[in-house]
Amino acid sequence: MLWFLTLLEWLGILLFVLTCAALVGVIGRTLHEGRPAPPHAAVLPDYGPLPAFSLSDDAGHPLENKHLRGRVTLLHFLSASDLQPSGLLAVHSRLEAYGLGVDILLVTRDEPPVPLPSPLPRGWRRLWRADALEQAVRGVTRGHPAPDATSLLLLVDPLGSVRGIYTDALTRPETARQVEEDARCLDTCGLQR
Repeated sequence: MLWFLTLLEWLGILLFVLTCAALVGVIGRTLHEGRPAPPHAAVLPDYGPLPAFSLSDDAGHPLENKHLRGRVTLLHFLSASDLQPSGLLAVHSRLEAYGLGVDILLVTRDEPPVPLPSPLPRGWRRLWRADALEQAVRGVTRGHPAPDATSLLLLVDPLGSVRGIYTDALTRPETARQVEEDARCLDTCGLQR
């Protein structure tokens, strides 16, 4: 009789565990479906992994590509004179309001100038002396954009792959919308390749 009660006890525990797993699955799916889907359901292209790099930020702290794992990142290659572009600030604010944490890396080939009068927003870093990284990125992105493009913005997924390339420094509203849609797609469409 004792073995029968033990069997019932184990069956009860198993039933409890399966019920909890089913509830977690249903709740997780409901939360995920509650987010608005991007207007396009296309899978983003995969241009390959971001090349290995090791650069320093304003405070002299090192940053390597392995530190970008686990978060969506925007790398903006630009000149030292335009180190806090308003278009990128607006995109970052809208993605944060959406609930998607995005790191912003402002990357320049110049030497560090005098520090900015105001601090960069949370999640932003400036990186310096990035000539080699910019050239390597242009190789990974198969020559896109054209070599004469003055500004380059990359969307990097949480696994470290380049998933979007944008060239006009977000000065056009349609480009800003595209960056936002693509970043949201990484969140809602998953990381299909």
